[in-house]
Amino acid sequence: SAKIESDMQESKIKLDIGAITASQEDGRSFLLFLYQEGGGRCLTIPLAPSDLHALLTNVAPKREERQKKGNTIYDLFAQGLSRSGLQLQEVELVRGEQENSFSTLLKLSEGEVMEASFADGIIMAKICSAPIYVGREVMERYALSSNIDAATLLKHQLKEAVKREDFEEAYLIQQRLERMNG
Repeated sequence: SAKIESDMQESKIKLDIGAITASQEDGRSFLLFLYQEGGGRCLTIPLAPSDLHALLTNVAPKREERQKKGNTIYDLFAQGLSRSGLQLQEVELVRGEQENSFSTLLKLSEGEVMEASFADGIIMAKICSAPIYVGREVMERYALSSNIDAATLLKHQLKEAVKREDFEEAYLIQQRLERMNG
């Protein structure tokens, strides 16, 4: 049992929230950077404006500041877990059905697992001080080096915009690359 748990942990990579960035040109597309703990790679996760708002209002403020505004649904969920004698042990990122989308699995004590949206899982991890993990295979396939320069990041964003067939966004990124190159 301990060996199986150890093997499962080795197949996962611990992540931490890095930064959020917005497109300079259109201001409507956002990326969340999740950095590999102790490593040189990061996952870039596209965020919808509603997810960005949820993350900024529930992760960035300190707990005392959130409570001054009243309990959020996330705080109430954490309190309900506690009353039930359960704890959020970890949050695991999983690939969504759509290209470049992620959801999360909330892994609770007693072996319970709940599926949640990407933003909800990240918020719950921060509120409950639970670690965030991603499978090694997902990290290998989708991560970028965190030592990349701005041009490399823009090229990656361009490729992703073309994949999504968001040609307006791709055009704006291409213009930005051309300005950088002179």
